[in-house]
Amino acid sequence: MGELFLYLGKSGLCLSLLLLFFVIFLQKETFLKLNRWILVANILLALTLPLLETPSWFSNIVLTKTEISESKPEFVEVAPTLDNKNITPMSKKNPIKKLNWEAIIFLIYLIGFFIFLLRFLAQLFSIFLLIIFNKKEQKGKIFFIYPRGILAPFSFFSFLFIDRNAYDSSTFQQIIAHETTHIQQRHSWDILLSELLIIIQWFNPFAWWHRKLVETNLEYLVDQNLLKNGVDKKTYQYNLLQIAVPNYPYSLATNYNSSLLKKRIMMMQQKKSSTAQSWKYFLLAPVILVIWMAFGSPHSKDIDTPFISIITADASEEDILKTQEVYRKMGETLVVNELKFDDNDRLSSLNITSISGDKGECTSSMDGFESYNHLIYERSSRKFGCGSFLSAKNFEMIGDTKNWKFGLPPAARPCAVIRSGWLAGPITARTPAGRSPNSHGSPPPASPS
Repeated sequence: MGELFLYLGKSGLCLSLLLLFFVIFLQKETFLKLNRWILVANILLALTLPLLETPSWFSNIVLTKTEISESKPEFVEVAPTLDNKNITPMSKKNPIKKLNWEAIIFLIYLIGFFIFLLRFLAQLFSIFLLIIFNKKEQKGKIFFIYPRGILAPFSFFSFLFIDRNAYDSSTFQQIIAHETTHIQQRHSWDILLSELLIIIQWFNPFAWWHRKLVETNLEYLVDQNLLKNGVDKKTYQYNLLQIAVPNYPYSLATNYNSSLLKKRIMMMQQKKSSTAQSWKYFLLAPVILVIWMAFGSPHSKDIDTPFISIITADASEEDILKTQEVYRKMGETLVVNELKFDDNDRLSSLNITSISGDKGECTSSMDGFESYNHLIYERSSRKFGCGSFLSAKNFEMIGDTKNWKFGLPPAARPCAVIRSGWLAGPITARTPAGRSPNSHGSPPPASPS
């Protein structure tokens, strides 16, 4: 759930920034075709940029700002978002029951998601019924549907809905030309994509604003096309006043909406934008780049960087959860199958499975932890193993605070996180030659705190 909330938050912020840029710099320009594709791109960028990895050079710059002090070890900032349902602690401490706000917010989101999904499906079904139960006629690639008593004419993909008895011949032909332009330019795809965005981001006012701007720009495009092809401007505007209706139930359809009428007439009167004003569109590239750097997924660590984690008897349940989070950030999955503590709140037994993508998985368990017993997992480009195989020499390397810094090249990147009782992250230590994955090393020195 935490990952979902993070994604929705990032995509919402991406959309809001892209939309604000469009409104401030581009909305009033008459490059309507270009504006149409920018509005479509805004949706796709908002939904995909948070999923795209940022470049490795940028991730390294960010990591250098998160160094661990040489004098006092600190935690790398992590948010324990992983589900801990697999952990079954046996500590005698009575857990404090708290409201699971994450689950409550997730439930609210799901309710909204399904409400707007049902709204979307209901509109599709209503349009489908109009097609099935009314007289229809095919002219070329367009299907004319003639329902009686509908509020206003509209189109949906290749279907044009109009009450042919409600208008005089001149107005009827103008409506046909208007809706035919919508169909030929495939405007229904833009509307459909905007509606799907609202289903995903129903809570985001910028998604609703974006949907309005998409519809407005499509109407601008049709008006511009008809006037360019010789339609009299005053007659066209007068007919718009006659046809427009205050509200219309089919948000999936292109239609005559009176709320857009004033904006459309103002756009018809507006002077055409000069080519010199197109410089604003070149600002989009750096804006998109900055948004990507700000909200994209951090670059995953180089697979050639060794990754070792250590769990000792001093580890707490919180340590295990944080270890899982560090694994996730490293592109790994750590599943805790069993976790038990003794009467002194020390780790007594543990069963964990480490999953390393296409390199497979490794399950290891240990009963009767002693002070210097430990379970370790190691992953590099050539091997993937688990067990207990670090020697005192390796612990000495880990204990050196100079090995705790970020920002080094992948081949030399050292320890990421260290604390009394546990460690997780890439380190410079190497397994001594001849040590098997399941052999026990000599007792290490006391781990730093």
